[in-house]
Amino acid sequence: GSDYALMATIMSGSGFALKTSRRQQGALNKVQNVQFMSSDALNRNQVKVVWDRPLEVTSPNNVKSNNVYRSATTNFADAIQVATVSKTEFIDANNTGATVTWTYFIAALGAVGEGAISDPITITLLPA
Repeated sequence: GSDYALMATIMSGSGFALKTSRRQQGALNKVQNVQFMSSDALNRNQVKVVWDRPLEVTSPNNVKSNNVYRSATTNFADAIQVATVSKTEFIDANNTGATVTWTYFIAALGAVGEGAISDPITITLLPA
């Protein structure tokens, strides 16, 4: 049958162990520890943004990907989405020809859509 509760009752009474059911993850919290990483592999006009997955994720598979937003201000309303990545890192490059100051915001994506927006992090990048 398709009635899980009834089937679970029948199976429990039969002496067979029940497999733990997967909990559907609701809305995701904001990602944690957003920071910039330096690396000799990066050019002077590049930045690597890294973060940790949201707290209280019931399974690592519940975070499908992450949206990366960038803004010339510290206001999220001014930000544009610049990438969707499957890892908890993103490398960006300043190809504007001028020094720029950018603010980044990250949001994890799960089964029910985009989670909470991260705290902002701001960096100034030199031109190439």
